[in-house]
Amino acid sequence: MNIKTNVYDEFQCVGSECLCNCCHGWTVLIDDATAEYYKNIKDDFGVVLNSHLEYQESLGWSFRLGCDEACVALDSEGLCSVYKNLGEEHMSIGCKQFPRLELTLDQKSYFLMLSSECEQVIRLLYEMREDLRLQIDTTKSPETHQEIILFEFAQFCAWAMELIQNKDIPLGVALSTCLYLSLDLREILKKGDYDELWKRIDGVPSLIAEFMSLREECSQSSNVAIWGQISEIIEYAYYDAIQKDKADKSVITEIQPFFWHKTEEKFF
Repeated sequence: MNIKTNVYDEFQCVGSECLCNCCHGWTVLIDDATAEYYKNIKDDFGVVLNSHLEYQESLGWSFRLGCDEACVALDSEGLCSVYKNLGEEHMSIGCKQFPRLELTLDQKSYFLMLSSECEQVIRLLYEMREDLRLQIDTTKSPETHQEIILFEFAQFCAWAMELIQNKDIPLGVALSTCLYLSLDLREILKKGDYDELWKRIDGVPSLIAEFMSLREECSQSSNVAIWGQISEIIEYAYYDAIQKDKADKSVITEIQPFFWHKTEEKFF
């Protein structure tokens, strides 16, 4: 079983055309096997690589960045000199995979994702002419308890993505609904009470109607007042779902910005 968005397979690195190169400004980690391979390269190129190769207890092996905050392997054309001189098979695992990310359980890949830190990924999303969807490969049924939880979670994510992109439902209403349902999602999945999850989703139309009625009040109330009503609903669900003495009220203030429609500067 693997889970990925419908844009995952479309990604291709644009190399030197990238304006915000992924080889700039952050630590370039090198896995142990690749670092060992580099240490055994004795030619001029190997000398350059090894002069920037360093080990830190907390990070492992990495390339020390140059004064321009660029990876030592980045050449003047904006391309990877390791790829050009040694081949893709001798790039570090992180460099070969980025911006692809994988969630693995028991050494099996399940969630296949693309990092939004890559400008080409952002470009792909921006230029999409269809909705972003989650594709769940079900050619092999989930077997272990962890796989079943992951499958149900993926189903919920796929449903939430469809709701958020439904043009007939205001974005603020869709986000409020998804957040409300997700507050105790973890506990439901841990208990294996999947029927309860889908029972709640079946009740979504009435929940949307409740949020829509609050939206109608926007013309008569201030944004702050509307947010106060929304936060009360979410706070009630939050305290109901989690042990009251352990609940963290800061969650309410942290999620507030996600409910503002930036272009119109008003709620929903």
